[in-house]
Amino acid sequence: MKKFIVIPAYNEEKTIRSVVSDIFKAYNDEYNVIVVDDGSVDNTAREAKIAGATVIRHSINRRQGAALVTGTEYALKEGADIIMHMDADGQHDVSNIARMILPVENKEVEMTIGSRFLKKTNRNKRSLFVALSSLLSNPDYPLTRKLLLGMGLIVNTAMTGIALTDAHNGLRVLSRYSAEKIKITQDGMSHNTEYIQEMRSNKLSFKEVPVIVHYNTTEKKSQGFFHGIKIIREILVGKMMR
Repeated sequence: MKKFIVIPAYNEEKTIRSVVSDIFKAYNDEYNVIVVDDGSVDNTAREAKIAGATVIRHSINRRQGAALVTGTEYALKEGADIIMHMDADGQHDVSNIARMILPVENKEVEMTIGSRFLKKTNRNKRSLFVALSSLLSNPDYPLTRKLLLGMGLIVNTAMTGIALTDAHNGLRVLSRYSAEKIKITQDGMSHNTEYIQEMRSNKLSFKEVPVIVHYNTTEKKSQGFFHGIKIIREILVGKMMR
């Protein structure tokens, strides 16, 4: 079974080598790693190649949704049976990979979606109440970020009709069948919601999987806040355009 990990990267020269290297250290050659350099103006492509990844370059910055489409299409052409998406900033623990891929590999479901808020004791519950309760009780987030993430959960549920506990952490796994069925048109961050909409419209089976995320403590709170507002705006605009 051919398994690919697609990593979109924009100006991630400081982290991308360690992200790719950690995957190979943990899993040897079990996974093919594709880094989509999305028009970076730094040494992202070089660092990814040094670490052993296959690098695909966009000549301009097309944003994360477009980069994931590019990487997924490449993986399908290379005969991928399973495709995982993860971020380039080093926040996703490599232990998530095996945990998220296993249900798809065992043909339990067509997709898995990572959740920062789902607890092992209630991993089969998918309700907005569970998501909001877990988020608001989490001590790792400031109040403003909790409120913003809560807004995102409510908007995502309203737009997709599926009460996921966490649709915007960047971790998902697709079977070949689901990757071929899903059509993404949003180039920006609202692609996360579009994946869920496509999952529902194509009646793809799925499962949320608890994941470990190491938060970037150097990120400015204001940057995180306005980034979140931008995502919500993109979701609403994307819905109107569909």
